[in-house]
Amino acid sequence: MPANKTLVRFYQSQTSAGAFLPVFGSGSCTYSLNDVASHNTTHIAQKRVLVMGEDIKWLIGILASIAVSFIIALIASFRSLAVSIKADDDALHERINRTRDDYVHRVGLDGHVNQLREGMKELKEETWESAKETNKRLDQVLAALAQEKK
Repeated sequence: MPANKTLVRFYQSQTSAGAFLPVFGSGSCTYSLNDVASHNTTHIAQKRVLVMGEDIKWLIGILASIAVSFIIALIASFRSLAVSIKADDDALHERINRTRDDYVHRVGLDGHVNQLREGMKELKEETWESAKETNKRLDQVLAALAQEKK
């Protein structure tokens, strides 16, 4: 086994003793301890694993960090937007409640206006009847004065 081979991962099959075997490799070839010990080169050539360079690992780490940061910023902005919308809704509901409390209900107002109209009709009728009575009396007075002058 060459000196520059490093421990990459554990081999996923178990040995007859039930222990996992470490797998060594660099590049695209990996070697288990049993393969190296028995010099089974045919079996060694069939095992392949992708070994990443340091640059790719850094790039993946940076991209993952950026993605997590973006997701956190997105969640924070949505929460901020939700708080802002709730504050605006609360202010609007407060204005509606205040307006409702400050102004007269339409049904109550209509009832009062109808009472005033009926009262005005009654006053008009009474005034009309009193004017008729007054006119009758004036006619009687004028008729009596006209009789006296003759």
